Amino acid sequence: MIIEPFQAALPDLDQITDKDDFFSDVKEVYSEFNEAGLFKKTAHQAIYIYQIIKPGRSYTGIIAQTPIRSFQEGHIKKHENTIASKEERQLFLLHKRQAAVKPITLTYPAQPDIRSWMEHQKLLQAPIIQLDLASDNMQHHIWAVTNPDDIQFVQHIFQQQVKDTYIADGHHRAVTTAQAHQDNPPKYGHLLCAFFPSDEIEILDYNRVIKLDEEFDLISQLQTCCHLTVENQVCKPAQKHELSLLFKNQWYRLTWKEEILQQYPRPHDVLDAQLLNELVFGKVLGIKNVREDNRISYVGGAKGLQPLIQKTNKSDNRAAFCLYPVQLEELMHLADDNEVLPPKSTWFEPRMVNGMIVLEYK
Repeated sequence: MIIEPFQAALPDLDQITDKDDFFSDVKEVYSEFNEAGLFKKTAHQAIYIYQIIKPGRSYTGIIAQTPIRSFQEGHIKKHENTIASKEERQLFLLHKRQAAVKPITLTYPAQPDIRSWMEHQKLLQAPIIQLDLASDNMQHHIWAVTNPDDIQFVQHIFQQQVKDTYIADGHHRAVTTAQAHQDNPPKYGHLLCAFFPSDEIEILDYNRVIKLDEEFDLISQLQTCCHLTVENQVCKPAQKHELSLLFKNQWYRLTWKEEILQQYPRPHDVLDAQLLNELVFGKVLGIKNVREDNRISYVGGAKGLQPLIQKTNKSDNRAAFCLYPVQLEELMHLADDNEVLPPKSTWFEPRMVNGMIVLEYK
């Protein structure tokens, strides 16, 4: 894997009064913020170390640019389909900003040499950014590595030990940057990427809320493909091929019927998101394209089930499906086999913040 240093644009924290609002808005109005002097360009090219600390856990990775050909040639592997409307919006914003304001989060099999390099560099200097954000209850620290020998050393390790990487977050950003590259190759020749080793990545559940037609007998329809058990309290899936359902303020535990699973060539390997799309959204609800159907909304599991419950209980014709998280090894095997998950099948931690580090396309 090729990683390259770059001159970053960084937020001028001394000039920003409300940091939570700033980082919330920067995706849409980066150009205006930049013209107002709220970003400053670093003096030297660098490879950056990024650490995110949350209660009980920290994550450390490397931020660098990588040639777009790494994605085009399959060394940055995707595992999810993208949603057409989001592609259009991302492409519009990319052209408007002429900048990548959020790295694509990539993961790779953990390498001790890379971890040692990161820890050593953190000891050599103070972070260039230290920021606590109340909005995500996390601390963000960034170190800049500018020494050419240190940069060449970690580049060599990546080339020797990291053949491929896997997208954890940023499928739409990768696809739309590749689209922009087709129209203007010299300008959009690189992706802004954050490389986190596999032992610094968590996969959480990614759940769905669906709008139903009035008086639709969902429970009866689900019994054609699932065993349902009524639960007396909030519940989450405990294992693969188990789901939970919230419908009309009642929780259910769902398991796929064995005869349904046996219809697939590798029953153990088939994923719950695929089964849900095909058997429930497709056959039961008649949804032909989950990428574009506005009856489906997605709720990440990072903040627990409460946002999902609130969204579902707004009306009696909404139902929530909670899925067991995909395992990282499962995801890597799928990507290696050039297979993809349905949209919004995985929620990864850590999550990058828009505007914390920017690659400008000029």
